[in-house]
Amino acid sequence: MATFHERHPGITEALLSRSRNDAQDNPYEWAARRVTNVETVLDVGCGNAPMAPRLANWVGLDLSEPELDLARSSGRTPLVCGHSDALPMADGSVSTVLAVMSLMVVDDPARTLLEAARVMRSGGVMVIVLPAHRPVKIGDVARFGSLLAVLGRPMLPFPHPEVSQKLQELLGGAGLELTEDVRSRFEYSIAEDTDADLLIESLYLPGVPHRRVRAARAVARRWVGRSVGLPLRRVVARKVDGSRARRSRM
Repeated sequence: MATFHERHPGITEALLSRSRNDAQDNPYEWAARRVTNVETVLDVGCGNAPMAPRLANWVGLDLSEPELDLARSSGRTPLVCGHSDALPMADGSVSTVLAVMSLMVVDDPARTLLEAARVMRSGGVMVIVLPAHRPVKIGDVARFGSLLAVLGRPMLPFPHPEVSQKLQELLGGAGLELTEDVRSRFEYSIAEDTDADLLIESLYLPGVPHRRVRAARAVARRWVGRSVGLPLRRVVARKVDGSRARRSRM
């Protein structure tokens, strides 16, 4: 995953910032709507920091120097280079933790949630955005089906696809209580070949042969003049007992 971000810093924002749901929010605006306490906001796996302009008292953390360099060049600071499973923050020092399109790609999702709970104060909130399988339209199913066929994959791969299935269990193990779990379809318009290329370049495809990636690009270019749906899931959790989260780490 580190190599992917070295080669494509900022590519996730490039794709998602141009995608809109029925409320005309992009995914970052959608996530920000659930941040009600901006006393101290920690963005775990912040990438090139697309959430920074949307929130006060924001601090971003990521392990990818190319992503952080891109964030700095845009004036998106303060930033910390560090591991999500060993956050360099004091216990109970953060009011809100974000994990926007990052929890399924960190090295250790369970440990990351434990660390998030540790640095959150009692009653603090965590907002998570993840890829989802729904909602979709019939056209989305057909288009992504053809894309997966040429890629030779049953689904789009992430380092930890199990996070979505086990998320409530993982949250509970960290002392976090689920308070919201909603999904939304974001529409990405493909007006020209470069839009199709961006979609393919944004995919994490370790081990997929170059010939298959080229074939996928050709498939996506057939969608010029159309749009594809990107289904996402937004989860909000609250820290209900600070001592419970600390015990879970022992």
